Amino acid sequence: MALMLLVSPVFITHQLQAMTGVMIAGILVYCVLFAVNSSVHSFLIVKYADGDKVAMNVGFYYMANALGRLTGTLVSGALYSFAGANAVYGLGWCFVASVAFAAISTGLTVLLKDDMGGLMCGSKLRLVS
Repeated sequence: MALMLLVSPVFITHQLQAMTGVMIAGILVYCVLFAVNSSVHSFLIVKYADGDKVAMNVGFYYMANALGRLTGTLVSGALYSFAGANAVYGLGWCFVASVAFAAISTGLTVLLKDDMGGLMCGSKLRLVS
């Protein structure tokens, strides 16, 4: 999405119908991925929680989630306002920052040592057993 917004002739020349189609398609793909990712997160939080500490672990997950959303809101607002000459470039840089945060998150996830619990980031990539 970031490359599409920043270098595509459709967005550079502001072809409104094509821009709308690309954005709607991108948002729909994002919605599907977000729904799957959210359900996997919820499953893993409950699966890894100790029997008597499920509520505390779920609460910590939602607290961390809220902090991530706040950080994302502040960073994307600053990028949208100050990066780029117009709204298209500002939105494009928001996507670039999103990819950077996702790459950092992926890098940290690969470091997890959990070959038995269902995440398996070792020799085989398996989300849930």
